Amino acid sequence: MFNRKIKIIIAAGLSFTLLSGFGLKDITKELGPDTDKCEKSSNKSKCKNEEYLKSAAKIAAVTVAAKLIYEMVIDYKTEQVTNDKTVTREYKKQHGDLPEKTEVLAYDAKLNPNSIVEVGKPINIDTSVKVVVGKKSKKVLIEEKLEIFDNEKTDQVINSLTKKVSNGKGGAYENTFSFTLPEGMPQGVYPIKTSVILDGKAFEHANSDMQVVMEVLHDGSYQIAYNAK
Repeated sequence: MFNRKIKIIIAAGLSFTLLSGFGLKDITKELGPDTDKCEKSSNKSKCKNEEYLKSAAKIAAVTVAAKLIYEMVIDYKTEQVTNDKTVTREYKKQHGDLPEKTEVLAYDAKLNPNSIVEVGKPINIDTSVKVVVGKKSKKVLIEEKLEIFDNEKTDQVINSLTKKVSNGKGGAYENTFSFTLPEGMPQGVYPIKTSVILDGKAFEHANSDMQVVMEVLHDGSYQIAYNAK
């Protein structure tokens, strides 16, 4: 857990700073025009027109941000740090024999530099996986999958990537997913899930939360935008 001081910034005007107050769920429902307050206005027609314009601007801004997130490029690299023969030998030494089926012996994932991230700054998710091939398997296809979920509809995947770690051999691997969050991405907590897939079947997984903020300051505090109404 990170103990952070929070500085509140009042965001004025219809600009992309408005995005910080909105997620990617049901945009039309959440950002629809607030015409109820126009009932007491001396010029109801003008008031409603202004509310519709404000609503349209908010929806357009969030829609642009959503498109950026969906199209965000995610890179991946992998490196074998222990070969399959060594992992096999160590497993036999500890257990006496190989398992019947291929197993994931260890899996870990870490968000770098930490769980508090800024838009426009590079982010890495470093993972490590160790796999031993079972007696009934001559080879194994190892893949890894990254899923980034919406900050409000947390069961909705907004971007994902599946990449091959190894085609045939077990061993220990160190891997990195890397991406840069697009400018205009709404602030909030985005769940992240990474999974190990063996021959098309998901095995181990790791979960973490990515707190997207407007800016992380030099003293370790971070800024979130508050949309004044």
